[in-house]
Amino acid sequence: MTLSFRIRSRLNAVCSIPPATYTVSWRAYLSAYACGWEFDAVNFTFSKKQNGTEDISRCKCYLKRPRAGVVLTQPDPTIQAVGNGWMEYEVGEFAVEAGEGNFALKFAMVATSDYHWKTGLSLDGIVIRPKSLVDVTVPLRLESSKCRSP
Repeated sequence: MTLSFRIRSRLNAVCSIPPATYTVSWRAYLSAYACGWEFDAVNFTFSKKQNGTEDISRCKCYLKRPRAGVVLTQPDPTIQAVGNGWMEYEVGEFAVEAGEGNFALKFAMVATSDYHWKTGLSLDGIVIRPKSLVDVTVPLRLESSKCRSP
């Protein structure tokens, strides 16, 4: 159990990545015994830094477990069920141009609270994929969802 949860990571891209627009998502799972995540939003941050310029994306989401029989009337394309209870929370996207040199990607997932203990979260990691491969037609079944930009 924890009141504060912080994960920060950095990836230095020194290899040639094919030109495309890529999406960045966190893959997470809440166990049947998870609690505390419904009270405080999780702050996701993603940035791409190259040649002294940094592009930053931010998103706040309430993590929820999938629940059978409940379908959102207005599905949020930034949250997708990917199977066996795992969810992907899209944080942002970035473009790679032809001949682009080295760049750095930074990721953060932060949840803090003075009042609500949190437990039951498992992380699979960061998912980076070409935007053309993202399937947004998967029906989403959640207890509830509140995802917004700050």
